[in-house]
Amino acid sequence: MNDVLENELQCTICSEHFIEAVTLNCAHSFCSYCINEWTKRKVECPICRQEIKSKTRSLVLDNCIDRMVEKLDCRLTLIRERKEKQNVLVKPARDNDSSVISSIYSILSMSSCESEDSEEDSYYSESHYII
Repeated sequence: MNDVLENELQCTICSEHFIEAVTLNCAHSFCSYCINEWTKRKVECPICRQEIKSKTRSLVLDNCIDRMVEKLDCRLTLIRERKEKQNVLVKPARDNDSSVISSIYSILSMSSCESEDSEEDSYYSESHYII
């Protein structure tokens, strides 16, 4: 769906997103600059070859493209922030970095897995016989 939308918001003359979109009487749209340069040489639509009788600024297309660019900027910002957080959280430990090792040991010692395992073992050893 995004590809279809991307194609609909793209000028067929310059192959970029519309800048100051203009819609012709034949309903095809182009960048204002591109179609103005085109009409210096020809007075027909580059797509359907119909005579160009009118050009109308398309604020709807401009607004749509502006919103897409804003969303893209927000996504890129989020991606950058996530990558920065990952870089901070996942730093490789150096050989002489004893603080990392002591942190790992303290986390392991606080873990309750050991006590859960021993309760489970005692339950099975009391109620089940190994053959």
